[in-house]
Amino acid sequence: SSGINAEYGDAQLVTQIRHCLEGTLNRCKNTKERLQKEGVTIQFHGREEEEWTHYCEVCEVEVFNLLFVQNRKVHCENCARSTSKTLDGFVVLEEYEMSDLQEIPKTVEINTLTHVIEEKNV
Repeated sequence: SSGINAEYGDAQLVTQIRHCLEGTLNRCKNTKERLQKEGVTIQFHGREEEEWTHYCEVCEVEVFNLLFVQNRKVHCENCARSTSKTLDGFVVLEEYEMSDLQEIPKTVEINTLTHVIEEKNV
């Protein structure tokens, strides 16, 4: 009986993780499209494998994929826009190709998730 619950829970967890990843992907895609329509230049920056997670210098929220940089300091879009509505003085850097990000939700499976959980518990 507990095996059935665990399987159901695993499948439900995978669905929730995929949903979360897809939401993040959609926000990145929509933000990028909006910036391009506004004529904001986005420079591909890439990301090193061991690079630290970026946080906004002002509000400390995690900044993912699209970095709004001014004087070598990373900002979230909201804080950058509060400084400059048109993002004058900011460089927008992209860490990941959208085509790469779109593949991530498809790769989340129960077996992958179980492996990650087992590694954390070791």
